[in-house]
Amino acid sequence: AVLFSPDHPHARSMTARAQVEDRTLLVTDYVHSEYLQHPDLAGWRQAIEAIGIQWLLATPIHRHAAVWGVLVLSGLQDEPPELMADSAEKMAVFIADAMEHLETRRNEQQYRETLKNLAHTDALTDLPNRRALETQMEQAMLRAIRHNRLLAVCMLDLDDFKPINDTYGHEIGDEVLVTLGKRLTDMLRKSDFIARYGGDEFVL
Repeated sequence: AVLFSPDHPHARSMTARAQVEDRTLLVTDYVHSEYLQHPDLAGWRQAIEAIGIQWLLATPIHRHAAVWGVLVLSGLQDEPPELMADSAEKMAVFIADAMEHLETRRNEQQYRETLKNLAHTDALTDLPNRRALETQMEQAMLRAIRHNRLLAVCMLDLDDFKPINDTYGHEIGDEVLVTLGKRLTDMLRKSDFIARYGGDEFVL
């Protein structure tokens, strides 16, 4: 939903009024109603008249205890069907519920993707972890066999890493591992793969 400044031609439109006043509005002679009398709306009024729209209904759609949008219905007959306002309000509730359901499903999907990524990512360095390495290794071996190529695997660990933790603390030790992970990533080609195997051990 969009709010217009008071001097904007659409500020007096049914959509804006339904939003601001938070209520359902219904006019049976829309072309000659107050909502289309602004001079800047002359072209729109002519289009409405040419189409033959007789009545127009606007009802707010609520989400999170606020007006999220406005449902607008129009008709070519002289009078709107009975209970149209009530039906429109029920339709607005249905739309809001559908949007909530869609948002919930989208959030659940994003949550599952996040969990999936976390399961294959080392929490400290953001590098692939041992589980991701197992999957990648299997695929790399199959590619090497298929293309009759060699596969190079390097196991790397830091010498004298324990004294760093003992002397400066685990936070500094973690910083060393993060820095090493970034430097190795920068040095390798994009086609190469690096994973933190565990502790101070990395596999390339």
